[in-house]
Amino acid sequence: MLEIPEERIGRKAHFFEMGGHSLSATRLISKIKERFRTEIGLSYVFEHPRLNEIASNLTNSQNKSNDSDDYPEIQASRKFSGKEDQARVTGLLENKVVLVTGGSRGIGRTTARLLASHGASVAINYLKSDQQAMTIKKLIEDDGGIAEIFKGDATDPEQVNDLVNQVRLRFGRIDVLVVNAAIGFKVAPFVDSEWTDFEHKLTNELKSIFLLCKAVTPEMIERKSGSIIAVSSAMSKLAQHGYSAHSAAKAALDAFVRALASELGPEGIRINTVAPGLVMTDAAATMSSQIKTASAARCPLRRNGLPKDVAGAILFLASDFSQYITGTYLPVDGGHTML
Repeated sequence: MLEIPEERIGRKAHFFEMGGHSLSATRLISKIKERFRTEIGLSYVFEHPRLNEIASNLTNSQNKSNDSDDYPEIQASRKFSGKEDQARVTGLLENKVVLVTGGSRGIGRTTARLLASHGASVAINYLKSDQQAMTIKKLIEDDGGIAEIFKGDATDPEQVNDLVNQVRLRFGRIDVLVVNAAIGFKVAPFVDSEWTDFEHKLTNELKSIFLLCKAVTPEMIERKSGSIIAVSSAMSKLAQHGYSAHSAAKAALDAFVRALASELGPEGIRINTVAPGLVMTDAAATMSSQIKTASAARCPLRRNGLPKDVAGAILFLASDFSQYITGTYLPVDGGHTML
């Protein structure tokens, strides 16, 4: 109703501070009644405007209902309402320390929040987005998670080493590394491209993952345990006009991951690639609606990706549920790659 991306809303977010007003509060109450067959008063929303308070009131009302079995949404919300249940459905990364590069925006932001909700202590690396980094840290903490922010350039050797050292000073170790920091590139047909455009993208794409892996793997080798997830792109497999530098760089990233998986597997370290298709982040905001619509129409699932789609795949590869998976290329593109 407020048209705010889901990943920017915390459980303790204030309905009216986010832009809500009396009319939208009335609509909220109507939507709750329509979906859950449960009524809450307008006065309650004004007196208890934080989302966790509204949810608590809704849960209590549902628990008193005698006909809730007819509504699967109610059963789902009951399942996640109590502390015991919450412990059962979360905790895939309990007591793990995760470093997410490029963690203040888009896929990285949503990933940091999801991993924190599953028990991880999350180190959020960013380069320029100070306010956004502080916001995601606060959202995670408001949700009861643990997060810290670390500014630094993931393509600079000294800054990468300092980043990893600072994370270890704060959390003691790094169990999971998510290589997600975006490397900018010029979108242009090959005939209009210069080698310097290619060189920047190719060099920095590989430099980032090389430096980060060099910094985190020695300690992982000592522990005989670790998971590294590199965020690639479906365009490493699927060509698109004007994206030759991006496609080449991501294809090189994929090959690097396979090489490391072979070398580091005997040391107990897994390394995998997640390859998103078109994902609706702020980076896609300037893309024309025609391109987005056409992409969704070609997709077997008939929609474009969301940051949470990619974050879910990263959670799986970071968790112990993927203990026997390494060197894999996991497309998260709604089925585009199989076509």
